[in-house]
Amino acid sequence: MLIGPDWFAEDPDSGLRLVDREDDWVCREIRRSFERDIPVVQVALDGAPLVVADELPPDIARLAHCQTVHITHRALGDDVRRLADGITELVPEPLLPDLFPPRRELPAEPLPSMLLQADYGVVPFARADDELPCLADWLAAPDHLAARLPTGPGGQGKTRLANRLVEVARVEGWTAGLLAEQVPEPVLDRIHAFRGPLLVVDYAEGRTGQIAAVASELIARPVEQGPARLLLLARSSGVWPHLLRRHRDDRVSLLFTDLAAHPLPSVVAAPDDRPAEYGRALHAFAARLGRAVPVTAAPDALGSARYDRVLDVHAAAPAALLDEPVPDAVVDAAPDTVPARRDPLQCVLDHERRYWAATAAPYELPGPGSLRHDQVVAAATLFTAHSTAEARTLCAALPTFDGEGQYTPG
Repeated sequence: MLIGPDWFAEDPDSGLRLVDREDDWVCREIRRSFERDIPVVQVALDGAPLVVADELPPDIARLAHCQTVHITHRALGDDVRRLADGITELVPEPLLPDLFPPRRELPAEPLPSMLLQADYGVVPFARADDELPCLADWLAAPDHLAARLPTGPGGQGKTRLANRLVEVARVEGWTAGLLAEQVPEPVLDRIHAFRGPLLVVDYAEGRTGQIAAVASELIARPVEQGPARLLLLARSSGVWPHLLRRHRDDRVSLLFTDLAAHPLPSVVAAPDDRPAEYGRALHAFAARLGRAVPVTAAPDALGSARYDRVLDVHAAAPAALLDEPVPDAVVDAAPDTVPARRDPLQCVLDHERRYWAATAAPYELPGPGSLRHDQVVAAATLFTAHSTAEARTLCAALPTFDGEGQYTPG
């Protein structure tokens, strides 16, 4: 709460001190903070005196017992940094955006592949098995700190399950989310201060160093701060957990000694479950794209092993929506022979390729062609340039632009 040197001075017009005025916004904010049990820190600007309880209105008199930080214009930078450190010690929540990346919103006109990304959750979460209840029980267990390792191939639903668990945990008051791939060291050092927390590490097989650092912080948490959980998502257990079990810190090693992979079953393992899941996805994608649900046959091979992942079943739905619709005359004439669609993932990727080709056209990509488009999009997706200069350097390194001179992307 910012307090200036004139807060206790009398107003020449009314004869009242600012602190005594009913409409003083500083008093109003302090009062509301106390009513809601929000921590308050006094920030005394440029020599403002320490407040004394007897000089304050009774309803904010407890301000005199709150922490005080002094800030001057002469040392503004250092003072503000010290204030920020003090606030995050008291209330670590401002660090959350660095700990958990904000959830992305699906654009109004999404790329075809975006419809299938777990982060956007276009198809509502649904699992008929007991995986979510088991994870909820794991959260509620008395262990001070525990780790769990669900595994499964890409497209099996690991991230969707983790996102749903995060939602459940937040309702219960946990600080929960998918951990950012790069967490600043000062934020990492404060992980132990969060209530909970439930930290989900996706693609854990490539993040053992970060997992060990996080575990070290969580192990040091006082028991009275409550439980903490690490949910590690990986395609397989492989050999990487051994790096954690052999960690030089015995406390970290002990945490992961009994870590066993928990293979996540597919929600469409039974072929009979797939038509309903396909129909559910078809309606969700149609609603998101503002299109009518098409009259189209599900893929002929829906019952085969080709569709044992939920991603493949879901991919068949946007493929049916994005492909040219089957003429009504064909359906009316021969409803039992409506043609089946192509490989759904390939269909979605073909639509994605057409999108990028159309996007590149206004920028006059030199010598446009499918190979050149593929290389540019693949490089942009994998390496993500953060500025125009980085994008130029990235494109210049691609074999497809050898001998072309400098390429300047739009």
